[in-house]
Amino acid sequence: MIVDTNDGGNGANRNSNDALPEVRDGEPPLEVLGESVVYRERGGVDFTVTQVALRDTDTGNHFAVHYASVKDGRSGAVCVAMCGGRILLARHWRIATGSWEWEFPRGMGERGESPEQTALREFHEETGLHADSDSAVTLQYIHADTGVLKDSIAIVGLTVLDTVPDSGSD
Repeated sequence: MIVDTNDGGNGANRNSNDALPEVRDGEPPLEVLGESVVYRERGGVDFTVTQVALRDTDTGNHFAVHYASVKDGRSGAVCVAMCGGRILLARHWRIATGSWEWEFPRGMGERGESPEQTALREFHEETGLHADSDSAVTLQYIHADTGVLKDSIAIVGLTVLDTVPDSGSD
């Protein structure tokens, strides 16, 4: 169901299969001339930096940009885990911010995993809890920073089955 915010304030809703306005984009402003890997780290998160040669289609000027990816661009997953009408967040120390952060459980995909399998695995690894594998559904894909990162992140909804972590989990 989509809420129509232009309904005169009466709260009327319309079905999600009602026609939405078509979005038409113009021609891309940049032409990709080529790509080359300029840095690759293997064994950890498989971090890669790629240089892209571009041409501005308006001016004809040539320039280069760089983007980073991890795990060969495989999709990571963020777990939106529901338990009795509540959403579960995890608390992790993050070196990048030097502080404790409240986050949805998340992680990077492994070779051969679907986003739903990644979400189920990461959820269990980070919480020790189990989620209903039949409830795992990708709700949306997002990109954390499309100016720098090529990786996608699947937002996966899960239903928590138990509220007591397995023994020995973090």
